[in-house]
Amino acid sequence: MSGPVNKLGYQPLAPIHPAVEPTKFNSFQDLKNSVMQQRLKQKFWAHILVNNPGLIIELEQQDHLNAYLESKIESVLPLLDQLTSEGKADYIIEELCIHALVAEMRPYRFNYLWNVLEQEFSPFFKSWEQDGILTFELINLQQHCKDTFDALGFTMDDAYEDQVYNAITGMIDEYLRQQY
Repeated sequence: MSGPVNKLGYQPLAPIHPAVEPTKFNSFQDLKNSVMQQRLKQKFWAHILVNNPGLIIELEQQDHLNAYLESKIESVLPLLDQLTSEGKADYIIEELCIHALVAEMRPYRFNYLWNVLEQEFSPFFKSWEQDGILTFELINLQQHCKDTFDALGFTMDDAYEDQVYNAITGMIDEYLRQQY
């Protein structure tokens, strides 16, 4: 066996490599920012999953989910950098960045439909929940009601006005009559 010999006269059986591969991080702050970005991405994904699962399904079908999440995280990097340079605590940075990420997604039609369905069409809501198809049916309802939401200019400010509530209740009723 040939090769380098250590101070004790032993020759290693295999080359000695660092336990951790060199990273792309030049500083602890770079590492910290990378970890924060990953946490933001996970929390943003979880938020979408709960509040807009139809978007997750659509992005996954088009194989664009990761690119979408990455682009949204990139959009808040200036805010992340600003808050970090101001010395804000991590939990405050995280909260403000998540708020910025989800601001344009509100109001949540999925959640609105959930509430209307639960209040006005309770037997269907309970049946779908027990059958494990509630989310699927709510996504279908969201598509069925899309034009009505768009025409009404749906916002949280007018979500429970009679016109909006009655129009969406009527669309849910129409959907149920067509499907069942």
